[in-house]
Amino acid sequence: MATRLQQFSMTWRFLLLCLAILLCYVSCDANSQHDHAIAVVDSETEAKETTATTDSIGQDIDDQDLNIFKPTSEWQTVLEGQAIPAGLHVRMNLATGKKEAKLLDDKQEEKEKSTGPNFQSGTPYTKKELKELLQNMPNDNKAGETFVITDEDRERVKANYKSIEEIKDDLGKMQANIKTDAEVMQSNINTLNDSKASKSDRIIALESIEYLVHQIDNAKDFHNMNGYHLILDAINDTDIEIKSFGLQIIGAAVQSNLEVQRIALDLGILPIIFSNIDTKGNFIIRRKALYALSSLLRNFPPAQVEFLRFGGMRILTSMFLESGTETLRIKVLTLISDLLKENHDNYQTEDNLSINGRILDEFMERKWCKFMPALMQTTDYDAMERTLEAMNTVVTNCKDQFNKDNVSTILNNNIKKWKQLIAEDDDNSFYSDLIDFSAKLQNKLAIS
Repeated sequence: MATRLQQFSMTWRFLLLCLAILLCYVSCDANSQHDHAIAVVDSETEAKETTATTDSIGQDIDDQDLNIFKPTSEWQTVLEGQAIPAGLHVRMNLATGKKEAKLLDDKQEEKEKSTGPNFQSGTPYTKKELKELLQNMPNDNKAGETFVITDEDRERVKANYKSIEEIKDDLGKMQANIKTDAEVMQSNINTLNDSKASKSDRIIALESIEYLVHQIDNAKDFHNMNGYHLILDAINDTDIEIKSFGLQIIGAAVQSNLEVQRIALDLGILPIIFSNIDTKGNFIIRRKALYALSSLLRNFPPAQVEFLRFGGMRILTSMFLESGTETLRIKVLTLISDLLKENHDNYQTEDNLSINGRILDEFMERKWCKFMPALMQTTDYDAMERTLEAMNTVVTNCKDQFNKDNVSTILNNNIKKWKQLIAEDDDNSFYSDLIDFSAKLQNKLAIS
């Protein structure tokens, strides 16, 4: 009996266990069915959610599997091995020596969108952009094809361009045709020595010489070639044009060239110049002769001594007083003023006076103080400037005459006129120099 009760109890327990298992199964099955319930979903929404999920998963994989730099709006150091996404502003920090990157500013981003990737700002092309650029490049030849130069192409190149051999030949000819200044001057001398040379050939030779002797060394070399004797012949020529070029050459050669000044003086050029100034002939010849005289005398005391000995002041005064020589008057006055400014106390004239003293004596003796105020009526700016400068130089010796001629009144009237011109137009500001010269002269005249 006890055994049977025991068996019944075990059977009952087994049944209860099976029931519990069955209940668990039913519960799980119900939950499973609930989870897999059918629902109607918008296909577009599902596609977006699926894409977003996929991109998220892909991004998670990229971030984990690839070391990619994560930019912000602030500069951050790019670690070694990190990949830099496209569209960032990249720089090298010179202080640390490390590469840094950040997001582009709004303005710069707009610029990048409109102009494309900018290597100067550090933004590289992406692989996709490079592929697009390569695909859009013009491709005249297909891949693998060889560019062939035809005979027609070769002929076209030959017609438009010279060969290396032809270029070398041209350069050789150019080198062969290049002449030194000395060779050119010798060629010109040969032309002047040729009795059969035409006037036009002689004029061309003289023009070339005049251009070359402006250079100090060329002027000296021209003497070594015995060229100045030919120039003296040109000055003595009856043809006005040839004579004019001869005087121009002398003026160009001796100007600020002490050695050639000595050479010209020794050749006896001074009396020849005087003869062309003193004769009341062609205006151009007299002007060129005055230019040659001025170049010879300036800063060369030996020539100034000879100038006085040959009566140079008398000749210049005579030219100044001639009618119709208004243009030459200013040049003469400027020359005398410049000579008075020079200081050559070590050089004495025949009467043991200094050069400056002797020139000043003749200046006063020939009444130049009386001539100068008349020049103040000129309307030529350059002539007025030179006149005022000369009057400032000699005012100490000419004060009485200047006061007698009412120079101060003339100066006052001129100053008012020039100031009015400046007030009317700023372009007339150059009159300020004349006002300064006039003011200086007024102050000197006011000193008792």
